[in-house]
Amino acid sequence: MTELSLNPQKIDQLKQTLGTEFRIKLLVACDQKNGIGIDNGLPWHLPNDLKFFKQKTTQQVIVMGRNTYESIGKPLPNRCNIVVSSNLEFQKKIKETYVENACTVVSNLADAFVLASKKTTNQSVYVIGGGSIYHQTIDLATDLYVTQVETTVKADCFFPSIDMGMWDIKSTEPYTKDERHAYNFAFVHYTRRQ
Repeated sequence: MTELSLNPQKIDQLKQTLGTEFRIKLLVACDQKNGIGIDNGLPWHLPNDLKFFKQKTTQQVIVMGRNTYESIGKPLPNRCNIVVSSNLEFQKKIKETYVENACTVVSNLADAFVLASKKTTNQSVYVIGGGSIYHQTIDLATDLYVTQVETTVKADCFFPSIDMGMWDIKSTEPYTKDERHAYNFAFVHYTRRQ
């Protein structure tokens, strides 16, 4: 594991630092085998999913890995963007290019969440990818917002399996494929069992 990783001891320390009110929300679209991306891009175009993503994250703090940031190509507007990367060249490039409120790079996830807790106004943060970041943060997450796409695509990046013994489905909103959406899909909101 790299220095970006959260081990069980770091997770416990981070939970104590953030407190019980702080909510970490993972936001993802995945296929039936948890595939989320291919070649550093999305394997589908679902306009309603993009609208849902924008609705959830606008005016919020978002945390992402460097590859996710690079696939987007710039900080997302009207959000506090925190990117996790230990790559010093990348850190320098972002620091020279953007003001801190638009995009900040930190070298590990613990620092990302501590910074997020200082920048948020509603005690929550959205984690928007990628696969490695999701795998390291699912044990910290309080909510999962999953766009479940009813297909299986070629993927090289995956969301972790959801252990239904630890999560409850709070809501499901299904959509049928149409001329703008090649697949059926559903927005599923999971909350962690207490």
